[in-house]
Amino acid sequence: MGADGLPVPGERAAADRIAYGIPDVLNGERGTYASVATLVVGSGHSAMNAVLDLLTLREQAPDTRLLWAVRRNRMARLLGGGLNDQLPARGALGVAATHAIAEGALLEPAA
Repeated sequence: MGADGLPVPGERAAADRIAYGIPDVLNGERGTYASVATLVVGSGHSAMNAVLDLLTLREQAPDTRLLWAVRRNRMARLLGGGLNDQLPARGALGVAATHAIAEGALLEPAA
């Protein structure tokens, strides 16, 4: 979680409770994430994918809680160009996140 990939104090000690990348929260790792609180840290597309998967899981397991932390205010850049994005998959991801924020399912994170 530290800058430039450096661990923050306590990160190594909590390694058994930290997943890097995009965990399979809807299938293989569902039992780990359903009905618990999960903190997603990051402002990249991997974080956005994890957040959207957790929102889907929350529809199926309403006790699932989600917190999303970002280090800097990059939401406009992260959400991308929507349907006009040069990369359609990235645009669709941004549209889905924008929709979740607009519906109140996910509050826009503060930097």
